[in-house]
Amino acid sequence: MFGPHSGRLQTSLQEAGIDPGSIDAVVCSHPHPDHIGGICTNDGVPLFPNAQIYLSENDFNFWTDEKLLGTRLDLSAKIARNDLLPVPERIVFFKDGQEFLPGVQAMFTPGHTKEHACFVLTSRNQSMCLIGDLSHHPVRLLERPRSQFIHDLDPLRAAETRVKVRGILLKERMTLYSGHFPWPGIGHIAEEKDGFRYYPEATKRVST
Repeated sequence: MFGPHSGRLQTSLQEAGIDPGSIDAVVCSHPHPDHIGGICTNDGVPLFPNAQIYLSENDFNFWTDEKLLGTRLDLSAKIARNDLLPVPERIVFFKDGQEFLPGVQAMFTPGHTKEHACFVLTSRNQSMCLIGDLSHHPVRLLERPRSQFIHDLDPLRAAETRVKVRGILLKERMTLYSGHFPWPGIGHIAEEKDGFRYYPEATKRVST
């Protein structure tokens, strides 16, 4: 649904030599198609048969509700129901602030969805925040963090959440990662005027 270059997860795993059966955890920031699509086939067959699926309970209940079918949220609801309802025994709900896996802590950041979550990954003395869909653009929604975004379920709350979390990242000098930012999607933020500026990490050429 996202064009000719999407839908390659299983192929990419195979090319990387990773067996989907060896994956034991799939961690979801929220149940939108580009974040949970590919957990199951279109026929509801699990593609990660040995994995626990981690997400927030309120988001699960909201996006799998059949009352959303036929509304403007129809497509997202259909994909959430297709990818999550076939694996109820493997779904694990995390709480706000909970370290639900070793070194993985949930931080609820509502607005984009009911209980969108960021994740703070910690290893020894280093931390990184996976921001999910807290910000879709490294300029527009950082330099003007109170801008409203059409795909946020609650745009006003999402804007307030963006400002709050950016302050945390700034104070802690924490690295962030966003799959929606240009490659490599890893960097830091700094204050600038009434907003923030994103500084991506430099990439290094690896000799082979």
